[in-house]
Formats: sequence, structure tokens, C-alpha cells
Amino acid sequence: MTSEVMASATRWLQAQVMKKMLPALVLVPFTVFSAMVIAKEGYFGFITLALREPWGMQVLLDLCIALSLVATWIHRDARERGIVAWPWLLSLPFVGSIGALGYLVWRTWRAPRPLATLAAPR
Repeated sequence: MTSEVMASATRWLQAQVMKKMLPALVLVPFTVFSAMVIAKEGYFGFITLALREPWGMQVLLDLCIALSLVATWIHRDARERGIVAWPWLLSLPFVGSIGALGYLVWRTWRAPRPLATLAAPR
């Protein structure tokens, strides 16, 4: 019985660590790759692709829609946690998913728990 409890606790702890690490594991290589692409193609290189190729325009529009949804979530989540959202919201148009991933990393490691959780009786 004790080994089952320990195994269950270990699995839970591993899941929590992975949950915290996953955004950072995506953020770092994606940021490096993005920096390499920007260095080679320029910051606005995606616009020439979007104007030239219909699929490029579709992906750009899809990204804008997705980031709008992410911005709504960030705003709501930050308000629930009592943290400032504007730096992350401001970063979205300039760095896209890097800003969203940055918010996830910061929120996971630094941000306080949701206010509703703090006020709930135990």
C-alpha cells in the first residue's frame, strides 16, 4: 500500500514538474529559431511571403485570430491572479507566440495563485 501511494505521489510530482517545464522547453528553442529567421530574412519578412502566397496570408490571418484569443485569455487569467497583463499583451503584436509562451512561463514560476483560490476556505 505504501509503495502504491509513493508511486502515485511520484507520478503526480513528475506531472507537475513537466507542466511547469513544458512552456520553457518550447519557448527557448522557438525564440532562438525566430531570432535566426529574423536575422536572415528581416523582421518584416513574413509580410512579403503573405502578399506573395495565399497560404502565407492564410497563416498570417490565422495567427492574428489565435493571438487575439490568447490576448483575451491572458487578460482574464492575469486579472484572476491579480497580476499586471499589459506587458504581455503589448508583446503579442511584436513577438507573437513568444510573448504568449513567455506569459505561460512567468505565470507558472512567478505569478501568484488565482485570487479565488487564495480566498477559498480549506
